[in-house]
Amino acid sequence: MQTAGELIGVEEINDNLLYTRDKKVFAYLSVRAMSDTLLSHEERETAYVRIVRELEKEKKAWQLLSVPRVLNTQNMITHLMQLKRNTDNNARLELLDGEIDAIQEMAEKGAKEPFIVIKLWGPESAEGERTLVRRAKDMEESLSRLPGMQISRLKNPDIAFLCKQFAELGASQGDESTAGELPVMTGKRHAEVDSALLN
Repeated sequence: MQTAGELIGVEEINDNLLYTRDKKVFAYLSVRAMSDTLLSHEERETAYVRIVRELEKEKKAWQLLSVPRVLNTQNMITHLMQLKRNTDNNARLELLDGEIDAIQEMAEKGAKEPFIVIKLWGPESAEGERTLVRRAKDMEESLSRLPGMQISRLKNPDIAFLCKQFAELGASQGDESTAGELPVMTGKRHAEVDSALLN
């Protein structure tokens, strides 16, 4: 039986980098942003323009991925329970109970959220690795300066999670010519995926 790593051509994951059998090395950035629903149309447009300007600074190939993952509700419930213990206001208690019930219902239904990731890659060599790490650091710093954006390098366990997800989707990590889309491995059937989660 193949492991997820073998299925998608992964040699190893080490020092927060992924190495493939075709001698490429990958770094990943997690992207989290605040909801834009409370922004006016003008504020939203300004925010989008600033994000695009920062992304345009990266001249080498990169790819934006949206990978569905089960929503981690345990931390949210723990936080709400803590708030509940620290209040004696009946109206607030009622609101917190409602939130906890809603989140527990989402967990029971297996609610998913998009895991947004920027994928960067280069040739596997000492210089290639240094260049890749520098590119990832520069992109992380420039995007983190934008209001409401949280950017961080993915660590080994998160990269392993991505490998598992790609194996389930039947997607490869490699080919630069397909940088604009999620490539599907030859001979593999593309799994049915909720397109709303991937968009």
